[in-house]
Amino acid sequence: RWVHDIPMRHEHQMFFGFAVCALVVVGLYASWRRHYLREQGQVATVALLLLAVGTLSVGGHSLYLYLLHVPGLGAVRAVARIVLVQLLPAAVLVGIGGEWLLQRFASRSVAIASVAATLVILLLGMETMSYRSNKTPIAAWRGGQAVLKNMLPADLREDAIILRTKR
Repeated sequence: RWVHDIPMRHEHQMFFGFAVCALVVVGLYASWRRHYLREQGQVATVALLLLAVGTLSVGGHSLYLYLLHVPGLGAVRAVARIVLVQLLPAAVLVGIGGEWLLQRFASRSVAIASVAATLVILLLGMETMSYRSNKTPIAAWRGGQAVLKNMLPADLREDAIILRTKR
């Protein structure tokens, strides 16, 4: 409610989830330590940072607006698509973070590793189950269509273009 004048505002509210973000942080840490997937994690880190900084909009200005003129990048202009692109490096970091955690805990105890893995699975599951999507019953859509149909003139041509403005 504090954010105004942003096109496709609902897409700006996409969020990976707390469990995923926590595993990304662990993956960042592991990638810059002596992990065997260090190079892959560092590439994913740089890619994620470039995507975040490049698509950040401050005061209506963004580096991405300048990059839209590059052939091929103009197709990835919607926030939903940008988030999908960001998911790849984030997923790499999640995998590295999860593996690093399991290695750390498994070296101590199989029971601790099992509890840690179960905790991660529960956190991911809780976020998925708590998501509430917007749903509109089909009856409401049909009712709205009926109202619009009743507003049409009787002598409407078959090829007419109809414009309905909000009131």
